[in-house]
Amino acid sequence: TIVPWTKFASQFMPPLREGDILFMPTTVPGISVTEARRTLQIQDQLLMQFPEVKVALGKIGRSTTPTDPAPLAMVETHASLRPEEDWPKRLIEEGYLQGLAADMLHELRRGDFLTSAGQELEIATVAEQAEGMTRAEINRQTRLELVASLDTGMEKLRQGLEAHREAALERGEPVRSRFSEEQLEDEWAGDLLRHEMERIRPHVPERIVEQLPLNLVDILESQGGISADRKEAAVAHLRQQWNGRIAADDVPLVRTTFAELTKDEMHKAITSPGMPHWWLMPIETRIGMLTTGMRGLLGVKVYGTDLEKLEQVGVQLESILKAVPGTMSVDAERPMGGHYLDIEVDRDACARYGLKVGDVQRMIESAIGGMNIDMTVEGRYRFPISVRYPRELRDDPEKLKRILIAAPSGSMHSATDSMMGSMAMGDGTMMTSMSQSRLIPLGQVARIEIADGPPMIKSEAGMLLINIPVDIEEGLDIGTYVKNAQAEIDRARTDGRLEIPPGYHLKWSGQFEFMEEVRQRLNIIIPITLALIFILIYFNMKNITETLITMVTLPFALIGGVWGMYLLGYNWSVAVAIGFIALAGLAAETGIIMHVYLDLAYKKHRREKGRPLTAKELYDAVIEGAVLRVRPKLMTVLTDFIALMPILWATTPGAGPMKRIAVPVIFGVITSAVHTLVLIPVYYTLYKRWEQWKESWREGPDDLVGGDGTLRTPVENATNQQ
Repeated sequence: TIVPWTKFASQFMPPLREGDILFMPTTVPGISVTEARRTLQIQDQLLMQFPEVKVALGKIGRSTTPTDPAPLAMVETHASLRPEEDWPKRLIEEGYLQGLAADMLHELRRGDFLTSAGQELEIATVAEQAEGMTRAEINRQTRLELVASLDTGMEKLRQGLEAHREAALERGEPVRSRFSEEQLEDEWAGDLLRHEMERIRPHVPERIVEQLPLNLVDILESQGGISADRKEAAVAHLRQQWNGRIAADDVPLVRTTFAELTKDEMHKAITSPGMPHWWLMPIETRIGMLTTGMRGLLGVKVYGTDLEKLEQVGVQLESILKAVPGTMSVDAERPMGGHYLDIEVDRDACARYGLKVGDVQRMIESAIGGMNIDMTVEGRYRFPISVRYPRELRDDPEKLKRILIAAPSGSMHSATDSMMGSMAMGDGTMMTSMSQSRLIPLGQVARIEIADGPPMIKSEAGMLLINIPVDIEEGLDIGTYVKNAQAEIDRARTDGRLEIPPGYHLKWSGQFEFMEEVRQRLNIIIPITLALIFILIYFNMKNITETLITMVTLPFALIGGVWGMYLLGYNWSVAVAIGFIALAGLAAETGIIMHVYLDLAYKKHRREKGRPLTAKELYDAVIEGAVLRVRPKLMTVLTDFIALMPILWATTPGAGPMKRIAVPVIFGVITSAVHTLVLIPVYYTLYKRWEQWKESWREGPDDLVGGDGTLRTPVENATNQQ
């Protein structure tokens, strides 16, 4: 058991598989609102090209709430998936096309199409490459065709439901609720996808014959395995030879898995240059962001005192982590990546035109930012009326310089002289003079320029902070990745590729931070659990030795749990630890049951004999307590076993953690039951013989020595006493 135990990897929690996807790409800092909106719309459209996606809704930037500090570079797209049983079987099973490609390659060799270099190429490698290209292309064609048919069918369904609703209203009949219509749409979508896949399936062999020879010959040409002048002839030869040889029923079609759908198909279809992205679970990610501040399941926090130096360290770490095996995406936050429009009012110029600084600032606020001038009331709702320049007059710094500000006419001295003269002439003339003004461009009284700055400042533990989220490959555990990544970081610091200034430090966060905290707590909880089990058993047994005999069941139960995890390929996690804690209680329970029956049988025989039992009598008592009470003990074990077995076939959201909890218990109760039925009676027999020997020794040591000077056993001594 030590061998599989040493091979376990570690993670905080297994994937929850909530049934939805949180797609979180990261754009470049300083992206415009227009470009961000366009990018978001394109990504939503690409997500909807998968028949497994029910609806996709994206958000970029922050909402009007202080609890959502998301920069404009942060995209959050929530994709709701259909139930897995409604996913169409649209993927060709891996390995099938590889076998066909290998057969085609043999035919090219027999037909003397290959060059001398092509004859030496490894068939398995070339066939695997051809399978990847062909499988991806046929899958793309199939899913686009499914989505087009699904959109057409759902549109007809909605039109039919709308017509039915209008007809029911005209007749005065009750209409379907929106909730029932959505359920009907979901059922209709699943049936429609299955029907369309049955229609597409007969055409799959034709697509294989059309695409696989072309991809195979292209790969051979790129590796010098076939000459360019024989390429078309080779493709035509393969298509002619394989036309009609593949039956539709012979092509194995399977559903895509969650990991393949997100981190393979969607990852390749939606990848944009300069936009690393993460495929996450919505609830799990939200909890992680609220508790650690890290976007994603894993990342590095860099603490320091200067934002520019933090950015330098982050960029260096990003390049280092990209080279670590298992890294899919990594993106260091740019704390200085923001762009701001600075408008600095020139006080001397304002004084020269008779303007106050407040006048200029109010004009900037109203013309560029917008000013609420009134409130419109529509029913129970109230909406502010905001007025500002149209976008085409404020989308460029040069245009902003041409914003006009009303200033008094003339200089300060002429304005004062005019005002004094008009006061002497009467009130009407004074009002006319004051109403006279001229329009001054904003560029003459203010300096307008674009400056760089931090888009968002983060701090933690009294220090500035940047996050470097990391996404790792499916199936790679966090503990192993962090170990390899930390070793690479240490090597980079040694050879000078990473320079961390004094006072700056790194910290792994995300689920790794949770995992370390849980490990520290389990180091306290597990010993306390074992101590409580020991105390409870001791209160029942009133004997240290018998308590230890029952406690021996726990390591035997651990053997089954460890081998169960190893056979199913599970990693060590919090869910597994909970399963082992539950297993400890169940193993102790089965051991107590066996011990109780053994003790009852022993006391019964001892009471009937009125003396210590002989070896034969002790054996009979143990047989009665162990063998004749197998049924109640097996019922106890089978109850736990049968109750937990269905969890191993669960596919609903949250089944992953449940399986990790159940597997140690299922396999552990098997080994603990074997130990309880086979070994505990042996321990009990040896202990009772030793206990009877001690009892005879206390009654008289001389009785234990025979006349010939030999030492009698407790059984012989009891016989002589009888």
